[in-house]
Amino acid sequence: MTNEDYKITRGRVEVEVPHQNGRITFVSPAKGPETYADVQEQIMSEGLIAPTMAQTASLIYTANQNKKEPEFNEVISRLNNNWLWGFTGILYVPNKGAYIQDNPKVADGRVAMNKSELVKKLEAGDKSVRFVPFGYKLESQKASDIAKNPFVIALAGEEGTEKLAKISESYGNSPYLWSFKNVDNEIARVSGLRGYCYGGYRLLVYGNDYVDGDNGYALGVCETSTSQGAKSAQKK
Repeated sequence: MTNEDYKITRGRVEVEVPHQNGRITFVSPAKGPETYADVQEQIMSEGLIAPTMAQTASLIYTANQNKKEPEFNEVISRLNNNWLWGFTGILYVPNKGAYIQDNPKVADGRVAMNKSELVKKLEAGDKSVRFVPFGYKLESQKASDIAKNPFVIALAGEEGTEKLAKISESYGNSPYLWSFKNVDNEIARVSGLRGYCYGGYRLLVYGNDYVDGDNGYALGVCETSTSQGAKSAQKK
């Protein structure tokens, strides 16, 4: 007769990297490969926070400089062979531009973003919401263009965008931005990053990703991370 009333607790691997004016701690290994909603659920089930694009940029920037570490090597492998979700949503509005929100609500596996609510948050100075008008540069561009691209800055913040631009220089091909010049109807999308596109290695910034792609990964963020970005993502 066996006794199955037991508990085993094994140590988890924590990866701490510089982020904004502090530090942020991710938990390795990455969750996935699953859809945006499924990866988010896996992360939250462990009491962790799903990382924003700004936080993910800080992770891959440090990982790209320290590939000898197995945890960082895994991050770059997921970036190059799959993709990394950025839990920052985008609501495209016809003839206007894009409302961008960190950790938007998810309902029935879909990102739920309401224009009027986003406008109110923006007017109230909520840092989790940004807006950028159409007219930004799309598709293939130089690293220097990515560094000053207003859409990428809205997605990842100024520091995160600078990090993404530097990361893109380590690839053999120019970085690439997926987004829209305009839309006919309001469209909600999510963000992500990938290191391979069109038969070559390059940094690909997704600004129009579907939530139901099932090949994405992400590392959860500890709630005790000491940075403005981590704190703002805890409760929405």
